[in-house]
Amino acid sequence: MFYIVLVGKTIYLKVFKTRGNALIDSIYPDKSRRTALYNTSLPPRDGTLILQNLDHFIALLQEGVAYVTWDNQERFEYLLRLMDAVRDIPSFAFSDERYISIRELLAWWMWPDDIASKKPQPPSLSKWYKLGSRKFSYLFNWGIGSLIGTILNQDGLSGTTMERWQDAGLPWSIIWIKDLVSWGIYDPVSAFLLSHKKALTRPEAYAMARGYWSQIDMTDGDVLLDPRAVKTWLDGDIPVKKYSTFPIGDLSIPVKPLTKIKTLPSTKWRVLPIISDDNIKWYDVAGYPLAKSKVPKKWDDFYIKNCDYILNTEESNIIASFE
Repeated sequence: MFYIVLVGKTIYLKVFKTRGNALIDSIYPDKSRRTALYNTSLPPRDGTLILQNLDHFIALLQEGVAYVTWDNQERFEYLLRLMDAVRDIPSFAFSDERYISIRELLAWWMWPDDIASKKPQPPSLSKWYKLGSRKFSYLFNWGIGSLIGTILNQDGLSGTTMERWQDAGLPWSIIWIKDLVSWGIYDPVSAFLLSHKKALTRPEAYAMARGYWSQIDMTDGDVLLDPRAVKTWLDGDIPVKKYSTFPIGDLSIPVKPLTKIKTLPSTKWRVLPIISDDNIKWYDVAGYPLAKSKVPKKWDDFYIKNCDYILNTEESNIIASFE
């Protein structure tokens, strides 16, 4: 029995070795070609497709050099063109749904969503989130990451990622694309604030980002989106927010619904507070207002980041759990 197993193992090792040698000797004899395919992190079929169309992809990415000057409609159309290019590659393919197109879904997914022609009703929110998460945050971002990785690992490029980025001629706007789509917001600085947990919601991040845009000269163009410049501003100009003076424990806040919260797919819904004067609007994590309330006594004018706020749709109240 041991002899049979040993012989079988030897045969399999020989087969694998023969196939491995064939890849080098017959199928992909060009070492640079093998390296290029490897850098795509994809099956050879899709890797070959990227390499064959690499000049087209680079040209499309380079169009983003004007991103900083575009309005949201132009930014939306550009993201849509990128998605159309990426989803032509089988590994990243995604398509329209029966009841909503990619264009309609993306217009709703991105914020501000004032160009969206279709929006979900509360019972459909979770389904739309799931679609956007898979198609945009997963498949599209995977595709963009593969394209950028292929470009940055071309022959002749060396040094740090930032150095290779500049040598490859990619606009700084492209370095933000995955964050823009993940957070569903058109403004790169806002996405940066959300990624670094300086803001809880997209409206809050957008308002804070005005501090960056108000101090720069827009004629500087794409260089304004150099992440090093944004980080310098973030490190120097964003104040550290203090914690609330609430006592430790749980707090129940009565709210008035701003939508039909009882039709939401769950009775418990995580929400985030946005304070204006004596009122709080409670938003879901995508930035949609669900309810409002008065500011409780002893509430600071600073957002609290080390607690959870849960909207109880049956009792129309917010439970705030503080550490």
